[in-house]
Amino acid sequence: HAKVKTPIEYINSLGRAMEWPLRLDDLPEINEAMGMHFFTRDEPNGWSEYGFDWVNTGAMLERLDFATALTRHSGNQYMRSWSIGRYLRQHDLETEEEILNHFNQLLFNGSLPKDTRDLILNFARTVENGRRIVLSPERSDYLPRVGELIGLILAIPEMHYQ
Repeated sequence: HAKVKTPIEYINSLGRAMEWPLRLDDLPEINEAMGMHFFTRDEPNGWSEYGFDWVNTGAMLERLDFATALTRHSGNQYMRSWSIGRYLRQHDLETEEEILNHFNQLLFNGSLPKDTRDLILNFARTVENGRRIVLSPERSDYLPRVGELIGLILAIPEMHYQ
C-alpha cells in the first residue's frame, strides 16, 4: 500500500464497489479536478504512482467531495439511478456493523485496523450534537446517515492506496 491510487483508479474503485453505473462523459472533468489531466504526461514513465507530482490538498479535497456526492441517498449528479436503499437491500445490510463489515471485506480484504473501525462506528452512532444514536431503518434520517457513513468509509486514508 505504498502507491497512491491515481484519480482514475480511485473513481473506478468506488464505482465497482458501489455498483454504480458511472456516466463516462463526466470522467475527464472529475479526473482533472483530482489533479491528473488525461494525455498530458506522456514522458517515458507517465504519471508517478507515488503521487508526488500530482497529489495536493486540492486534489484530495476533490476526492472527498466526489465520494460525498456519490453517497447522497437521493441520487447524485453522476449517477441518478443509483439508490442507497436498493444497494442495502441487494446486499442484505441494515446495521452500521453490517455495512462496515461489508465494505471492509469488499474494499480492504477485511484488513481495516481496529482503530479505524472504531472511529467509523463511533461516527455512525453519533449525531452532530454529540448525542448517541442507534442507526436503524426506523429512523427518519436513516438513509442520509447511511450515505454519510459510506462516504466516510470511501474517504478514509486506506481507500487512497493501491
